Amino acid sequence: MFKNQRKSGAVLSYVSIVANTVVQLLYTPFLVSSLGQSEYGLYSLVASVIGYLGVLDLGFGNAIVVHTSKYRALDDKKNEQKLHGMFHVIYLCIGIFAGLIGVVLSFFTKELFGATLGVEDIEKMRVMLLILSFNIFLTFAFSIYTSIITASEAFVFQKILAIVSMIAKPLIMIPILLVGYKSIALCVVITVVNVAMLFANYIFCKRKLKVSVKFCGFDWKMFKRVFSYSF
Repeated sequence: MFKNQRKSGAVLSYVSIVANTVVQLLYTPFLVSSLGQSEYGLYSLVASVIGYLGVLDLGFGNAIVVHTSKYRALDDKKNEQKLHGMFHVIYLCIGIFAGLIGVVLSFFTKELFGATLGVEDIEKMRVMLLILSFNIFLTFAFSIYTSIITASEAFVFQKILAIVSMIAKPLIMIPILLVGYKSIALCVVITVVNVAMLFANYIFCKRKLKVSVKFCGFDWKMFKRVFSYSF
């Protein structure tokens, strides 16, 4: 449907690289100076801990793109729908699991980091872990729509959305930092922007791609094929 977007997508990829470089050069020093070295380090620690949970994707995202493209080439809508429905449920389960890990970690921040962090930092870390745990849960829960858009080769939409997200975070965060809010507000902004992106993906799939993800049963043979590829 969107095969003619490859060149535009490639151009937007370069625009994205330039935009990311500019944002990092201008925004990151301001962020560090506003938060302070200690609080920025605390935020980076929490972001890293939650980031590690991303490995629970297990490579399914790329495998879904490949198998979606294969079923579309064969005009096999039945298996395509089964694939999407099945992995939507799998991703939902992974998201719940990842979110629960984050929540559990939030209850043990004192035991894990009490030797190096003060009471105030531990409380901040607990709140940030809870916020970003919710974020990663939603990310996994809606991951199937990202894979569908990639398989549909809607590169222009994807790249524009990524660029908007990249620019929106500092534009929203800078005035918040100037007012005096710190790392917890940063986590909230990151989560809100991410939710907006996930919702945009969902709407795009529904209205533009006319894709409706429904669970049509669990197919072990299909799961084994996808898992073998992702592994």
